[in-house]
Amino acid sequence: HTHDEPHESKNLAFNTSQCTEGAAVGVVIRTSDRTLIGMVAKLATATKVQVSTLQKEISRIVKFVTILALVLALMILIIGFSQGVRWQLVVNLVI
Repeated sequence: HTHDEPHESKNLAFNTSQCTEGAAVGVVIRTSDRTLIGMVAKLATATKVQVSTLQKEISRIVKFVTILALVLALMILIIGFSQGVRWQLVVNLVI
């Protein structure tokens, strides 16, 4: 009663199958990624990691705050130098 699809076959045992009574002889028909368990494992590791909405929002906020800080630092530099303030004081204000 062997079937073309291994999971439909009535005379198939998997690696972890136990023989509770009697004796048996087995023939290995598939190994590694070609086994059913190997195919499932391969499918599970092939999934794409998707970025969550929370991760997208946090990334957007971090970019906004970074750009805002850079713009403010640049404005302080420009205003400080245009007012004739010593460059050491202007740099200290930015830092």
